[in-house]
Amino acid sequence: MLENGKAKKTTRQRSPAHPYFSLKECVDWAHKLYQQNGARRVSVAVALKHMQLGLSSSTAPRALAALLGYGLLDDTGIKKDKEVWLSRLGRSIMLQGRDSSPERLEALRDAALKYKIIRDLWKKWSDGLPSDGTIKDTLLLEKRFNPRAAGRFVTVFRETYEYAALGEYAILPTAEEPHYEDDDARSADGFQMAGGAPSSQASSAMKRTTIPLIGGGEAIFEAPLPLSRRNYEHIMKWFDLMQQALVIEQEWTQGKA
Repeated sequence: MLENGKAKKTTRQRSPAHPYFSLKECVDWAHKLYQQNGARRVSVAVALKHMQLGLSSSTAPRALAALLGYGLLDDTGIKKDKEVWLSRLGRSIMLQGRDSSPERLEALRDAALKYKIIRDLWKKWSDGLPSDGTIKDTLLLEKRFNPRAAGRFVTVFRETYEYAALGEYAILPTAEEPHYEDDDARSADGFQMAGGAPSSQASSAMKRTTIPLIGGGEAIFEAPLPLSRRNYEHIMKWFDLMQQALVIEQEWTQGKA
């Protein structure tokens, strides 16, 4: 375009923050990292290698951004010093395996709803998705996506919606909008399985158990007791996964833990 005899530079419309890849694709990458590295911290280069993503490819930074955006990974540092590891949410999904248990679906839902754009669209179509054309029109007209990004995100959103079974959840009215900024802030308040009770153990009383440790000291375990067999096994798997971070390898002597 010419303006006053000079070419005027046009800027491309920037789309809202959104994942370039679906939750399913990111869970598959996280699973590869988990198989190779457990929950240990590693450099970005090592993590990408474990996930079979080329460091110099255009896919790598987009995949890493989506893994962080869904909350499957945590990170620290910048540039070459950046390290990543499986987040608590990511570990929870890995420990549930690949089944479709209520616990795993709840974790997948938490991951999917980390993105505001997915939350907004889910609220709009909580009872089922319309056609791809309708979704794309909404992205273009209401969410101000650029056309190229909108076309791709329709597929990403639909696959994530179906993978996390978001259509099986209903939105309950709450005084405040739930936040999904970090693992500790997540809550099931305001969300319920369609036609059922909230997927939580709020009905069980929280009880604290003190466990004396060898050599002195004590550990405190707090949980909604009694636990189901499934949750007991889930906790045991978590301790096995976190053994490296919790245990120091040294020979025990009298009077020392």
